[in-house]
Amino acid sequence: MTSFWKKQPALLYGLALYLGIVLAIGHLWSLFPIFLIGTSLILGQEIRRFLLFALMLISAFGFIHMAIVLPPDTPIDGTAHIHISSIKPYRSRFNEGYIYQGTLKSFSSGHVVARNVPFSLKFPRKKNVTRPLANCDYIVQATLRKSDRGHVYLSVKKGTEWNAVPWTWSPAEWRMQNKMNVRQYINEKIPHQKSAPFLCGIATGLFDDNTLHVELSRFGLQHIMAISGFHFALVALLLSLGARCFLTEKSAASVVVILLTLYFIFLGVTPSILRAWIMATIFFMGTVLEKQSRPLNSLGIALIVVLTLDPLSVSTIGFQFTFLVTGSILLFYSPIESALRPLMKKRSLSQLVQMDLFNQHGYVVLNALRKILALTISVQIVAAPLILFLFQKFPLMSLIYNAFFPFLVSISIFLLLIGLFLSPVSPVANLIHAINSAYTEYVLNLAYQMPMSLDFWVRMESFSASLLVVYFCFVMTVGILMRGWMENRQMERRDLAFV
Repeated sequence: MTSFWKKQPALLYGLALYLGIVLAIGHLWSLFPIFLIGTSLILGQEIRRFLLFALMLISAFGFIHMAIVLPPDTPIDGTAHIHISSIKPYRSRFNEGYIYQGTLKSFSSGHVVARNVPFSLKFPRKKNVTRPLANCDYIVQATLRKSDRGHVYLSVKKGTEWNAVPWTWSPAEWRMQNKMNVRQYINEKIPHQKSAPFLCGIATGLFDDNTLHVELSRFGLQHIMAISGFHFALVALLLSLGARCFLTEKSAASVVVILLTLYFIFLGVTPSILRAWIMATIFFMGTVLEKQSRPLNSLGIALIVVLTLDPLSVSTIGFQFTFLVTGSILLFYSPIESALRPLMKKRSLSQLVQMDLFNQHGYVVLNALRKILALTISVQIVAAPLILFLFQKFPLMSLIYNAFFPFLVSISIFLLLIGLFLSPVSPVANLIHAINSAYTEYVLNLAYQMPMSLDFWVRMESFSASLLVVYFCFVMTVGILMRGWMENRQMERRDLAFV
């Protein structure tokens, strides 16, 4: 266990920040000695690492208490100072408009009742009313409401004046205008009714097809309807493969980092996107600098950066899923894939060449199934309990759909990128977009308006938060031990290779 943390120091310190923030938000002073004593036992004689862990834990705890004021549970009127980080259109049965999201720098009602907390604000579209541009901070009279899950919502009465704060700026307006331009282009090129909004959302993150969202949610595919680490990693892979066709390995890695950074700026900052961008950047910069990166250590660096920029993101679903699922994949995929090899035996290249054509194709299919099964198990180890805790139900069909549907969607993303890249060559781009439109429509129909008889759910009336924490601690310990076992086994094989 100690050797694991020596190799992944950033993950250790990232967990210290996380624990400090969680303890501060929950006012859990009494748990401090438990975490400090437990960490000291795990690290053993690593006094320096333990002191750094304790320092980051205490610093995060103190920072939250000094810099952040959580709002009251009851609605309250007052003056809000808001910083807008994103704006997106919304559409419902009753109205449409825009959702502003960002940081509530302060909310005063005689005195400061909230400070430095995330907020959402709906601005309905009305005739002869121009929405405020999302390019600066504002001072506005509003009503603050806090949901059961702790989310902060502001509501502004019609006709209320939005007072711009001088010398402030936000890229949110620029970002949305560019996303709307991309969406308009895709809508013009993609003829099918379901494909167009889906591909627009995949490219920009602006999903407004509520019907499709409901249909995909039935099979646990709602994560595909949001820009996540999966999409970002897929774009990184496709850009890397494309760049390697024309450039050397180092040059291609440099170009990919630049393009991913531009795409990151275009998408905006969310925990999953920021986590994926940081890990991808570290990986490709390792290629440029001829240094090997450690994925779990990169995950720790991403955790530190995300929590430093937005400590309260720990309470968001996006943060919880992106870090837990990524960590579970990194810990469990290799051991599980190795454990499945006796069932679907891995062959050497020489053995594969000796097979006939039918058996070669069969082996490729079985090899892919083994990897898909290992990935599915490693994801669901943490995803299934987390879904049960958050939503009290888990769709069993998601185990099947998530094994193949993301791969099919990745082909849609690949075709979309190729079509966008070849847009100067209009006839070729139009042909690719037409093929992608038909293909995406076919893929979406696999989950769209399927019979209700396919809806199988595991339901739980309640799921204890304490039990979930204990389970995740146990899973993390098992994953670390399994990873250590795998590394020792690989070292033994390398040693035997020289005998």
